[in-house]
Amino acid sequence: MFHSFFIYKIFITMGMMYKQQVLNMTEVMKGKLRIIEGAATGAMQLSHAEILQIIKDTQKVNERIAELINIEKE
Repeated sequence: MFHSFFIYKIFITMGMMYKQQVLNMTEVMKGKLRIIEGAATGAMQLSHAEILQIIKDTQKVNERIAELINIEKE
């Protein structure tokens, strides 16, 4: 019985850790999208290279979120 409780406790703790990581990553995504929006509206002056780098970084964050979600489902 203790063994089952311990495993359940680990499962809940891991789920909370993944959730926090995903929440942090969504905040990163929001920031990057604000930068892209600012560049698109002209509020920020960014070079094409900077915009492309932000898009690549956003794609990496998106991939990491997908990985974390897949880990939690397993």
